[in-house]
Amino acid sequence: MTPATARLLSLLDSFTRETATAAEFAHGWREFRRSAQSNGERVGGKLADIFDQVFMMLEAYTPDPELREPEDLTDTQLLESVRALVAETGWRGPGADGSRKR
Repeated sequence: MTPATARLLSLLDSFTRETATAAEFAHGWREFRRSAQSNGERVGGKLADIFDQVFMMLEAYTPDPELREPEDLTDTQLLESVRALVAETGWRGPGADGSRKR
């Protein structure tokens, strides 16, 4: 597993366990994803699908409530959406390769 991918998985785990806020998750995800892409890091299979879906969720989320549009996800909605994705895919946390089931 590449370094940025490991950081993304750790951040995903932290957010679903609520040890990272939605704003921290959004900021960190974008930073680590850019780093992974600029370093040529690639993931495939289920993990790529998870990363793509998280990206789409973050596109519908604005960390600053003052700037949030009515159709944007709230912090709680983002957390619920990410948790549903994790449950749906069976992702198990850091160290998982994206293909293991719960």
